[in-house]
Amino acid sequence: MNARISDTLQFPCVAARDLEGQARSLPADFAGQSNLVVVAFRREQQAMVDTWIAWFDTISARYPTLQCYEVPVSPRAGHPPAAS
Repeated sequence: MNARISDTLQFPCVAARDLEGQARSLPADFAGQSNLVVVAFRREQQAMVDTWIAWFDTISARYPTLQCYEVPVSPRAGHPPAAS
């Protein structure tokens, strides 16, 4: 069997709001032919997120069909984050 990763892995369908309060449906709202999605669940992960964004900036000109999205995840009001 010779399956490509892109044939077997999919981003889960998620209804959310962006930081400006606009409703989003992911992955349907991702615009790229290919998409790099960097998800942060905690504030302390921001430094790691920044390294991925910086890496994308260095390669983006070579891959015009690749889009990068930073997706911060925060709990809904009244729903505390899960304990670690």
